[in-house]
Amino acid sequence: MTLLIFFGIALATALLALDTVNKVKAMLKPVPVRANNGR
Repeated sequence: MTLLIFFGIALATALLALDTVNKVKAMLKPVPVRANNGR
């Protein structure tokens, strides 16, 4: 049970970190077309 809780916290932390990185990238690059020209 402790492993499940640890995994849940790790997953939430990873998602939060990814969200923060995406927000910072969006702030640094206000033009999304240039950032996503690979799609």
